[in-house]
Amino acid sequence: MFKPKRQSCMIRAQFTPFTIGDSCVQYVSKLGHVIMDNLSDDGDIRREIRCMFTRCNMLRRRFYNCSMSVKLVLFKSFCLLYNIALWNRFSIGLMNKFRSCYVKCAKMFLEFTIYYSVTNMLPLLRSTGLPSFDTLMNNARKSDAARWNMCSNVLVKLLVVVCIFIFCLSCLSFSVCCVFSVL
Repeated sequence: MFKPKRQSCMIRAQFTPFTIGDSCVQYVSKLGHVIMDNLSDDGDIRREIRCMFTRCNMLRRRFYNCSMSVKLVLFKSFCLLYNIALWNRFSIGLMNKFRSCYVKCAKMFLEFTIYYSVTNMLPLLRSTGLPSFDTLMNNARKSDAARWNMCSNVLVKLLVVVCIFIFCLSCLSFSVCCVFSVL
């Protein structure tokens, strides 16, 4: 059997998420998501705010002359978020910034003026099928909870109950509402 010399001197290093060598890092970016050392989702929400503004600006420049129905389809496909149901530890102020980002992007892309009232804008968007930010968050959490509840594996159900319990305990220190349904 052929065994090159290079293989014999390879050292496998143990990798823990927040220590690289002797230094400690505050966050790790994996597969486009940010994992913080305190396991909060604030870094991922900040990244999503930047990405949403970038996507909205790109779509606005490329599809400026399209009709409103085409813009709504583009906004729904590129600017609606699919991983928000996984966020459960975040600061309320950062979530308010994210809500503001969603409204600003909708206004900018759908060509409402800056001074156009959000209360006047939301009924127009609802009639066209674009959900408000709170509706988007609630629907994502409900669908994620339903997906976990439909699982027939007993260990997964036990894990869900334990995670909900731990999350409700951590809500006291993070001032986040517990919105999950108990099995």
